[in-house]
Amino acid sequence: MFVRLTGLAFAALIAFVVYLIGQRIAVRQQHARDLARNEADVWRKAIRVIGHEINNSLAPVTSLLHSAKRMAAQVATPPRLVPALDMIEERAHHLRTFLDGYARLARLPAPVKATVEWQPFLAELAALYPFEIESASLSVPGHFDRAQVQQVLINLLKNATEAGGPADQVRLKIEVNGELVISVLDRGTGMKPEHLARVGEPFFTTKRSGSGIGLHLCREIALAHGGAFELVPRAGGGISANLRLPL
Repeated sequence: MFVRLTGLAFAALIAFVVYLIGQRIAVRQQHARDLARNEADVWRKAIRVIGHEINNSLAPVTSLLHSAKRMAAQVATPPRLVPALDMIEERAHHLRTFLDGYARLARLPAPVKATVEWQPFLAELAALYPFEIESASLSVPGHFDRAQVQQVLINLLKNATEAGGPADQVRLKIEVNGELVISVLDRGTGMKPEHLARVGEPFFTTKRSGSGIGLHLCREIALAHGGAFELVPRAGGGISANLRLPL
């Protein structure tokens, strides 16, 4: 009898320790998500201020540029002047477009969550970027902002298609295990560890013509849903881009 009671007490102690460890992990995860949300709020405010100041300077520059081009058309000018003005105008337009993208990101609306049936949702994505379903838990509908999550997956599928791996190796995986995890997998060239650590930072990109908006938007949408976003190297090469959302 004593041995049995001792065994039960030991089992109860083990269960209690496991419970405490689980609680501590959950608290740490929540703390990390709270920090990420606070960081995102700071970035949004900074982007709004920076965008406002740059736009205030761009407006008179653009106006003066148009005046200069009109004057150049009316008088004899050095042959390199007009191409130079065209280049200035093109770069000013690029900068304004770049800032507009971040301004929209800074005004990202709160997600409107609703029930999402998987088959039509995935069919719409496949019409834009082909992929194979690696494994999927499709029996239970999703519950998230359809438009926002669709935008995340469009960004990730585009990146996977351009990652340098075989097109037929782009996969999409859906798992439900305490949370909803939607993963886009590729067999591309992957990313350096120092780049992975900066994923989701505003303005950071490894692409020559990139703006740094795409993955930052993915992170923002994940955080707005109370979830998380991560890029993880795959064994054998490539990246697993994981969108984690609460059920």
